[in-house]
Amino acid sequence: LIGVHIADVTAYIHKDTTFDQLAQKRLSTIYLHKRIDMFPTILSTDIASLKPGCIKRAVSITYIVSKDGEIKDISYNRTFIKSTKAFTYDEVDLILNNKMDSKFSNDLLLLKKTVSKFSNKYISIPQKIDSHSLIETLMILTNRKIAEILYQKYPTSTILRIHDGLNVERWNSIY
Repeated sequence: LIGVHIADVTAYIHKDTTFDQLAQKRLSTIYLHKRIDMFPTILSTDIASLKPGCIKRAVSITYIVSKDGEIKDISYNRTFIKSTKAFTYDEVDLILNNKMDSKFSNDLLLLKKTVSKFSNKYISIPQKIDSHSLIETLMILTNRKIAEILYQKYPTSTILRIHDGLNVERWNSIY
């Protein structure tokens, strides 16, 4: 069982508010030489952030995966979650390389092993899985699966985006 939990920022935004207008202007968070958030920091890193020990709203996607890395079932729901621990990438790398022990070590090592077995029919898997590629793989997989679900339910109104060629001048003029 693999769960991907994404902060449900929409639960904190009401139509025609400053946050809503800003979101419509920016469309997404941009990662260039620095991060430009779609929403103000107070919302994205405080109010909606999945901080350990706090109950927060999330969109949760749960995968049931076989030992061979085959995705057998997917469910998605709006949830309330209480995160247990916020790891740094460095901490996860130490655990994945057996250089640090944590009560989550077995879970993280199993996650790495399972993700490394994902068939390329889901997503291209890097040769060496570290903390960054583990998160990236799960997020890209989740984005694709959610896009498939949305497209199946709403084929005429789902907008699917691709990441071909970023127009940096356009984004710089907006921000």
